[in-house]
Amino acid sequence: RKYGVDNYRDGLDKRAIEIGDAYMLNEIDFNKGDFIIDCGANVGDLLLYFDFNKICIDYVGIEPSPEEYSCLKENASIHKTLKIALWNEEIEKTFYIDSDGADSSLIMPANFDNKIKINCKRLDNLQFNKTHIKLLKLEAEGAEPEIIEGASEILKKTEFVSADLGPERGINSLETYGPVTDLLYKNNFSLIKINSARLSLLFKNNSF
Repeated sequence: RKYGVDNYRDGLDKRAIEIGDAYMLNEIDFNKGDFIIDCGANVGDLLLYFDFNKICIDYVGIEPSPEEYSCLKENASIHKTLKIALWNEEIEKTFYIDSDGADSSLIMPANFDNKIKINCKRLDNLQFNKTHIKLLKLEAEGAEPEIIEGASEILKKTEFVSADLGPERGINSLETYGPVTDLLYKNNFSLIKINSARLSLLFKNNSF
């Protein structure tokens, strides 16, 4: 509820612009049919940017939190959605839920309302059958390094990665800027822009 009030009080168009700015989407030349993977999709508000700009994309939204996923499934009803958690191995883990603040995570945070057991998947093990992924958007409340570790094959086909890497990892609220940047450099990506207001970073694959 707090998430909704904070982000939608000025309407959907305003939120679409905010999403574009947050993930630096204006730096990317999107075309009709581009394939986008939204990791940590929450309620699917990334789609607002593409609706606002009238770009028809091929979208997959991935969200493990039950309440948020129920909204994602409605908001992205014409697209594919997956209710799973992403990690660097196939394993069952505890998922800590903070739906009110949109801060649910596999890494135990300082504050959470509930916890559940959830099956985790490697992104590489999901069958998308795509030769080109235009954008991988990543926001995992501190679990970003592990998701990247489980996506080495997917990254070879990914042109852009936009990731929120601010101080959200664990009880000590650590940032994941350093580990994710190192991992993406090793996977042939270059950093092309930083949104310092929220410490989100945009990377481009040097092979494209």
